[in-house]
Amino acid sequence: MPVVRRLAITLTVIALSSVMQPAESASLTAAGDISSPPGGSRGDVLTADLIRRWNPTAVLALGDVQYEAGELANFQHAYDRSWGAFKARTYPVIGNHEYLGGDGAAGYFDYFGAAAGPRGLGYYSFELGPWHVVALNSSCSMVPGGGCGHGSAQWSWLKQDLAAHRTRCTLAYFHAPYRASTAVHGGSPELLHLWAQLVAGDVDLVLNGHNHVYERLKPMRTTGNVDLTGAPWTIVAGTGGRSIYPVNRVHPSSVYRLRKYGVYRLIMYPDHWIGAFKGVDGNTYDRTGQRCH
Repeated sequence: MPVVRRLAITLTVIALSSVMQPAESASLTAAGDISSPPGGSRGDVLTADLIRRWNPTAVLALGDVQYEAGELANFQHAYDRSWGAFKARTYPVIGNHEYLGGDGAAGYFDYFGAAAGPRGLGYYSFELGPWHVVALNSSCSMVPGGGCGHGSAQWSWLKQDLAAHRTRCTLAYFHAPYRASTAVHGGSPELLHLWAQLVAGDVDLVLNGHNHVYERLKPMRTTGNVDLTGAPWTIVAGTGGRSIYPVNRVHPSSVYRLRKYGVYRLIMYPDHWIGAFKGVDGNTYDRTGQRCH
């Protein structure tokens, strides 16, 4: 049997199980839009249970992790009692709600400390198993040094970071998706220049929150045109527990959509990835896998 056919079968049938995970891989669970103030939605408790059962290598908190604003007291009395159990292995990105306190997201940076990257910036990178991983700040108006534009401090840092880490597989994640179906929020065109860098840097997969739904979108260039050979897939998982949105307009590149609380599970191999959405109803949805560029 040809090698390519064997890989295709593996990507289809392999179980998302940490027991089956080889030593050269890593696993993560991701979602955004997570915790309500005390007395609000307890969806974050349900999604935290999913993380606890799977026990991944890392947890990515995809922004708006604490509502309505990210004061430290809110983190301590809500988020900390659910997803806070995984704080030691959590790599967060900042969302728009973290800035609503009017203090430059001080509560977010105080709560996560060094795990949130340089204080006040909201972007950083790290290695996870065989992959390079890049965390970005999509709240462009709040990012020092020019926001998300061409030549900005974040844009320049991203360009240099991707050039310096030429791993076979690269993941990027940030709160607001560049392009997505409209579910209260749609895409964020102000991310154009950062997206161009992700395409140029051969990033394989992008994870986002912001829209309180699960969605998978085909790889797209800055124009929105599909490019299956050189652009990243997009996974939106704003399903961490705050609320679920309706989908009002479907993006042409959308492959799969689901309106349920849950988390995205990803196994990261040296040359490919396998992922699926796990709902709090106990079912697994949208299993898929791809080779890295």
